[in-house]
Amino acid sequence: MTVDTADYSTSVPGARTISSINAYPGKLKLMLCGFHEVALVAQSTYHLLLHKQFGPEGTTANDIPTL
Repeated sequence: MTVDTADYSTSVPGARTISSINAYPGKLKLMLCGFHEVALVAQSTYHLLLHKQFGPEGTTANDIPTL
């Protein structure tokens, strides 16, 4: 799995990785670096969700038959 250190997205669509579970060239295994990664992932996820349309698809409400 590859990691893009700009937003910590991975080669798996929609997946992000942070802290000690990811590895990339130049990675320092320090707690401070983990905090930095969390901040970048939170910001990129916020922007991703800001432009995503959410609806009732896939909820149990769609599975209830109409009378």
